[in-house]
Amino acid sequence: MPDAKHQPPSRRRYAATHPTIGVHCVDQKMYDDLIALRDLSGLSLGQLVLQDLGKVAMDVAKVEAVGRARGYRQAKALYCLTTPCSRCGQPMEILADSDMADDAVRAVGHWGHMQCIRGGASRD
Repeated sequence: MPDAKHQPPSRRRYAATHPTIGVHCVDQKMYDDLIALRDLSGLSLGQLVLQDLGKVAMDVAKVEAVGRARGYRQAKALYCLTTPCSRCGQPMEILADSDMADDAVRAVGHWGHMQCIRGGASRD
């Protein structure tokens, strides 16, 4: 059996602390998908593997907080009820289950669809 190729001591130390794992893809499609993911993500193949193992440093709490804040802002923009202040004119938020929400419901409690008002329809 031929002798192993000579490696400098520094290379042997590196290899001892950084073991190599070779991977064979199941088929060409898997390989193509993996390369596409690498190109799309900008991560190396090693980083993709480490990420999948949960070893890539990710501040999950920060990501969660940013996502939650972004989602809150989007939902607030779509669903938040506001009314101008009767004194300064600045917008006030009407929070669910607040006294202001109860007052707002009582204030518009007599409103109805134009068809219902014109047609004389009732809840009964």
